[in-house]
Amino acid sequence: MTKTLAKLANHVAKTAERKPGSYPSDLAQVCNLAALPAQDLDDVLRATAVTEVWGVGHRIGAQLVEAGVHNVLDLARMDAATARRRWSVVLERTVRELQGTPCIQLEDAPLPRKQIACTRSFGEPISLLPPLLQAVSEFASRAAEKLREQGSLAGQLLVFAHTS
Repeated sequence: MTKTLAKLANHVAKTAERKPGSYPSDLAQVCNLAALPAQDLDDVLRATAVTEVWGVGHRIGAQLVEAGVHNVLDLARMDAATARRRWSVVLERTVRELQGTPCIQLEDAPLPRKQIACTRSFGEPISLLPPLLQAVSEFASRAAEKLREQGSLAGQLLVFAHTS
């Protein structure tokens, strides 16, 4: 199982549950694409729009549809070298992953974030300094908690406020 196929299975499981009839009901909640017979897998891939694949954005998706690649099965059957030549190495990897060749590593733990943001919009206008200082203090504290959770250090702190 590749990362792209795993993400696709997750999409199928969620969609089958939330939109009955979109996929077979036995794929709801937990979808194991590897356990499906070849024809059933082809049916699932055919029923999934190419734009639903992880790594295919709206712009490339529109270009693929224009080129006759309408669903995930079409994309999986595409020649990987053609995907690279016409679009990008990223799409080539996606095609290879759909064909079962791992190209994208699975991470055990997410990488530490490079930026941490704690933002807030007030429900009512703030015209006094003390409530604004209190809010800034709370959100700086939350950012520090997030920073400590991932074991990082801050190189810079940016605080800003603006009116609506």
